[in-house]
Amino acid sequence: MIDQTDTQVEKKRKFFAIPLIIVLGIITIGTAFVILFLQKPGANVVSVNGKVLTTPYPKPMVDGNTMGDPNAPVVIEEFSDFQCAFCRQFFLETEKPLIEQYVSTGKVYFIYRTLGSWLGPGSQYAAEAAYCAGDQDMFWEYHDTLFTNQRRMEFSPVNLIQLADELGLDLIKFGDCVESSKYREQINKDLADGISAGVRGTPSFLINGRLVIGAQPFSFFEQAIEKALNDIGQE
Repeated sequence: MIDQTDTQVEKKRKFFAIPLIIVLGIITIGTAFVILFLQKPGANVVSVNGKVLTTPYPKPMVDGNTMGDPNAPVVIEEFSDFQCAFCRQFFLETEKPLIEQYVSTGKVYFIYRTLGSWLGPGSQYAAEAAYCAGDQDMFWEYHDTLFTNQRRMEFSPVNLIQLADELGLDLIKFGDCVESSKYREQINKDLADGISAGVRGTPSFLINGRLVIGAQPFSFFEQAIEKALNDIGQE
């Protein structure tokens, strides 16, 4: 599951390259309409092809797929899949208060990691696309929009490229990144590290190394974090 042959990688590059050409053609026709929609203020904006673009809530000290102070006393690693319904539930119900109460206050350093093609090829494509969006400081915007639109779109290369355009990413840089499988090794490492830690489903979390399984409510994370702080003599 972790290793891929050169032939498979080449096929995947072509699978991304062809949709990129198609999307660039579509953009020459539709970009003006997309821009008009994106310029409207508001929490949610509906794009021309039916996806919802959200206004992300503030995330502190963002660096790629991480946020918060790297020296925070508690480290939370999320092992997730963009196609996972329970991962979406965590995003919708728990992530924001966790960030506001613990990440923004310097108590938690949060890392988002994927499990590659855990739930199929679309999971792999979405994971690589999100990491590539991070090259343009847009990982979390892409992350939020993927989960927001999980039930509205198939995570195919053409849709993921369209999404990058709708978020204002440089499509040439984005296309080069996904076509080259730049983050394949990182995603493979995410998967290997997750399995080594005992992850058998998504979402799963490591809270200072302690495995937590499932989209638990915020109250559960609150107790777990407070316990971790207490264990190291901080409150």
